[in-house]
Amino acid sequence: MKIFVILKMVVMKNTYRFNKTKLLSVVKKSLEDPRMPHRLHLFLDVMEVEYENDFPKFEAIKEPNSVNDTCCVYLNIKDSDFYLEMFVRARDYKVLFCHPLPKFEIEYVCYNDRLSLRQIIESVKIKPDEVNNLKIVKDKTTGKHKTLYAISFTTYKAPDEFEHKFNYLLNKLWSDQLGFKSLVEQSGHNTIYINTFFHVYNGELEIHHFSHRQLLILNQLGLTVKFRHYPQGDNIFP
Repeated sequence: MKIFVILKMVVMKNTYRFNKTKLLSVVKKSLEDPRMPHRLHLFLDVMEVEYENDFPKFEAIKEPNSVNDTCCVYLNIKDSDFYLEMFVRARDYKVLFCHPLPKFEIEYVCYNDRLSLRQIIESVKIKPDEVNNLKIVKDKTTGKHKTLYAISFTTYKAPDEFEHKFNYLLNKLWSDQLGFKSLVEQSGHNTIYINTFFHVYNGELEIHHFSHRQLLILNQLGLTVKFRHYPQGDNIFP
């Protein structure tokens, strides 16, 4: 007689309710506790967290989900553009880890003195994130002055890892592959600008790595990348 046992995998989901007020109270207590974890103490020796209404000022909070019960608080740092990322376990509000997170500004900018603003915008199916009036230029053919416009496509502004923010912009451009490839060829502007504002806590520059897929999309669209690094703060190891 054979007996068959069927095993069923059960995924346990988080059932607790997330309390943002309690989270911020825990973060505040951690920042002000003289017995704070050693790593946090090192960072606070060389940076100052901003406060608002007697609570640490934050740029964003990434809440836990059904799979991951860890939330992230992105704290604003005084006179700086980067963030202090603090990881807190939501089920018991325990601070697990903290680390400086750079601020990433990623955008593709296009302008052309031969095309009108309407022609530039209509060359792609996606609405640009920004339209700027750059300057007044003189038409070489007619001698008349005209306005030079620029359109830009950017990633989202919320704090996040470089890979996620870069992928967001690449996926946006790739969704209209033919349109963007034509725009790049017509305009002659093929550069994605990556501005990185980071804390030099270990004395080293921020390093970016591209995946095979990212390099493939850049190549297919005829795009290049230009990095601009803005180091801020002091080394925690003088």
